Amino acid sequence: VYPPSSELRTGLIHALESRNIDGIEEIWVASGTGLFMFDGIDWFWFGTTIKKKVWFDNEWFWNEDVPDPEYWYYEGQERLYGSIPTYPTALFVDPFGMIWIGTQDAGITIFDTSRDKFINLTTENTPLISNTITDFAYESITGTLYIGTSSGMNSVEIGISAEMNSEEELYETIVYPNPFYPENGDIVRIENKGSITMPMGDTFCRIYDLNGDFIMEIEKNIYEQFSWNGLNNYGKKCGSGIYYYVISAPNGQTSKGKIVLIR
Repeated sequence: VYPPSSELRTGLIHALESRNIDGIEEIWVASGTGLFMFDGIDWFWFGTTIKKKVWFDNEWFWNEDVPDPEYWYYEGQERLYGSIPTYPTALFVDPFGMIWIGTQDAGITIFDTSRDKFINLTTENTPLISNTITDFAYESITGTLYIGTSSGMNSVEIGISAEMNSEEELYETIVYPNPFYPENGDIVRIENKGSITMPMGDTFCRIYDLNGDFIMEIEKNIYEQFSWNGLNNYGKKCGSGIYYYVISAPNGQTSKGKIVLIR
C-alpha cells in the first residue's frame, strides 16, 4: 500500500464517503486539492484534464502514450466539474452507485461509475439555487436528496432502494399520462395510490394487448413503482392501441387497469 500523495496530505478535507463494490471498500475523499479515491491498494486522483491518475512509486501515473478511456477523456465527453477549475466540498453515494460531488462554485457532478460517465448539474441547467454546494442529506424512506447550498436548500427525488421499501399493501393504482405518447418522450407511470412505493418484495407488473397476448413484464424502477416506455419484451415499439396491466404482489393482492398508447 502506497502512502497518499502530498496533494492529499496538504489539502483541507471537506467530506468522506465509502462504498462497497464486489467486496472491495472504496474511500472517496473531497479535498481542497481535488477528488481522491482509495480502493484498499491504490490511491486515485480524478481531474478535469486527465480523467484519472494512480499514485505509483511516489508519483501520479497515467499512460501518456496510449489513450486509455479509463484515464483519458475522449472528445466531447462531459468532464468532472464541467471542466471548471474548482474543488469538491461535499460527497454522497446514492443507493444506485452514483457518486454525487458538490463543488465550491461549479454545482454538482454526478459520477456514474458503471458507465464511467460524469453528469454536471448547475444553476444554468437545473433548478439549483446556487453553484456553491455545502452538504448532502438523503432521506431513505422517501428517496429525497436534500442539497445544501450557500443560498439555501434544494431537494430532489432520486429513488428508494429495495431494502428500504416497507410497504405491504397494494392499493388502487393510478396511471399517468394516459393516454401517453412515446414518440413525444412520454413514459407512462403506474403507481400505488396513497403510497410512495409498490409493495415490497417480488411485486411485478405484466402488460397485455387487447387480445390478451403477453407484451412484457416490468420490474420496479428506482422509485419502487412501475413505468413503461411502450416497448415489448424484445425491445420493439408497440403500436397504437389499448393495453392492459396486471400488478401482482407477494401477498396475493392484484390491481388491473388500462393504458392507451398513441404513436
